[in-house]
Amino acid sequence: MTDGDEAEEWLTRLETLWRGYYAEHGPNMAYGEEESPADVLEVGLFAFGIMASIMRTVRALSIMVDHGYTVESRAMFRSAIDQALALTAIERTGVHGVHAFGIIHAYNLKQLLESSSSGFPLGDVNDEYISKFLSLRDKLPTSDDLNRAQNLIKTSTAGRNSGHFEALLYQIWLEATPLSKPSMRLADAYVQPERVGGGIRMHTFLDSDPDSVADPRVVLGIVLPAVMTVYGRVMRDDNLIVAVKALAEEWELTRSG
Repeated sequence: MTDGDEAEEWLTRLETLWRGYYAEHGPNMAYGEEESPADVLEVGLFAFGIMASIMRTVRALSIMVDHGYTVESRAMFRSAIDQALALTAIERTGVHGVHAFGIIHAYNLKQLLESSSSGFPLGDVNDEYISKFLSLRDKLPTSDDLNRAQNLIKTSTAGRNSGHFEALLYQIWLEATPLSKPSMRLADAYVQPERVGGGIRMHTFLDSDPDSVADPRVVLGIVLPAVMTVYGRVMRDDNLIVAVKALAEEWELTRSG
């Protein structure tokens, strides 16, 4: 069994745990007397949506790798790591982090709305949604907590948390970035030059060079349990954390046996 095959089996077990855990009910977050139910709900909605997206992205990535699209799957890999970093930020900042991500979304929507004047019309439904979202963004009160959250959700800021899980994720994110956007590193996966006589011959890989990148499933097999644990802490779900730990211990026994 190759490392990729082993990682695939492990990721499948994690996905099975995830799906089984929510097979009969959705997440349920408790809150204290001094907490705002609305704030707790916002955090829960954001965290579950991001974690669900990570799990689906990992599955989609695995399918691509299985079909020979390892290089092309790196964009999905980077996206999954980006979302994992978002969860670590929410763990530290709570609802202020959710609002900070909302501000980024509002900025993107504003740019989209402005670009439609020289591009193509977005339509009444989209215009209405964007207007409502921008209106909600304008109602957010400025505070030190929000400012700190806005700083923390920057991926580069997470990378400065030496010794923390975010720093590891940031390094992985940096490594994946050149293969997920136009770059010489990406081009190298499809073509390699060789000097021949007075010219240069290009050795091309129309289906990408399978040996040019590492299998992203191996890295995900290492970080995904920790990401699920972060999610469990955000959701205040000790049972899920225990379940992930138990599965990891069972997996280690299986491998050592």
